[in-house]
Amino acid sequence: MAGTATWQIAVLGAIGRGVLTADAIAAHLPMDRHSVIVAVARLVSRRFIDRHEDGTFQLTEEGRAFLSRGEAMRSGPRGPHTGPRPPPSSSFRQRAWSAMRLRRRFGLADIITLAARDGDSDPDSNLRRWLGALERAGYVATLSTRAGAHGRFSRGTKVFRLLRDTGPLAPAIRQGGAIYDHNLREVVPCRPAR
Repeated sequence: MAGTATWQIAVLGAIGRGVLTADAIAAHLPMDRHSVIVAVARLVSRRFIDRHEDGTFQLTEEGRAFLSRGEAMRSGPRGPHTGPRPPPSSSFRQRAWSAMRLRRRFGLADIITLAARDGDSDPDSNLRRWLGALERAGYVATLSTRAGAHGRFSRGTKVFRLLRDTGPLAPAIRQGGAIYDHNLREVVPCRPAR
């Protein structure tokens, strides 16, 4: 099966100097209509073809120039690398970040209750490690008061406050200990761990 870059070159060649519908392109090429639609969508995003209101497609100046140069089309990212991918919305840390933004002041048990699901691998130590990095980067702070101190010798549990809410995407720990903030698209240094 041909790759999408090959399909895109074939569609460019089929359109040539004409104005064609997706069905006309599919009839001209040994491709099914779905493959033509995928190739056309990618060519529109590359600005190699224009889509008209009547459902027809035509090469742009860029598309004609590319076709006349006879270059190979490369698949993959076309823009600059902008950093790591955002965390999937279903990850434990993403759910925990959403809970932290909601609560603002919280304990570990609060976040685990709100964010943990069956199948999460050790959410307690995962959250502790992540909160430690977030604290060293200035995203959260440990409060001096503790929750649930019952009795004279009970210390209770740590309470945290969210200090830096930069947006809906959870910050990620990078190799080496720094934090990558997906909302700011920048690396935030951390104080060394004690």
